[in-house]
Amino acid sequence: WNQWRRENPNLEPDLSEANLRGADLSRADLRRVNLIKADLNVGYS
Repeated sequence: WNQWRRENPNLEPDLSEANLRGADLSRADLRRVNLIKADLNVGYS
């Protein structure tokens, strides 16, 4: 992800409503990313 972000710095990825439950995003470059209504819960269901 971060390599792709470095190669595409002007894009604004749309992850709205994405299921990112349990994903480790601690080092992810999420600048300019649309995360509206995305599921960012840490736990698993």
